[in-house]
Amino acid sequence: MIVVSGQAQRGGIIEAKTFVVRDANGLGRAQLGMTENEPALTLYDDSGRLRVAVAVESDGPILSFFSSSGNPRAVIGERGKTAFVILRDAEGAPRVAMAIQGDGSPSLYLLDEKMTPLWKQP
Repeated sequence: MIVVSGQAQRGGIIEAKTFVVRDANGLGRAQLGMTENEPALTLYDDSGRLRVAVAVESDGPILSFFSSSGNPRAVIGERGKTAFVILRDAEGAPRVAMAIQGDGSPSLYLLDEKMTPLWKQP
C-alpha cells in the first residue's frame, strides 16, 4: 500500500517536498527531500540512526557515511573544481584528507587527533 500526504499529482507524477520510506515496523529508513534549496537522500539503519547522506549543494555533490554512534566517518565530495575524500576517526575527527585540485594537482594529509599534520604531500 502506498500512502502519500501533502503531495500534488499531475499526469502520473507525484510531487512532494519530502518522501519517507518506512520499514514493516513503521521506522523511517530512507528520506528523499529538500534541505533549504538543495536535494538530499538520507538512509537510516534498523535502529533509526543516520548512516548515509547524499546531497547536491550549490558548490557540488557530497556523500557522507556515519558511524552507529552518529559521528561522520567518511566524506566524498566536490567543491567547485576540487574533488576530495576525508576519513574520520570514531569520534569524527578528520585523520586522512586527500584532494585533487581543479588544476589536477593532488594533496594528501595524515592528521593526529588535534588535526595537526603528521605527514603531508606536497
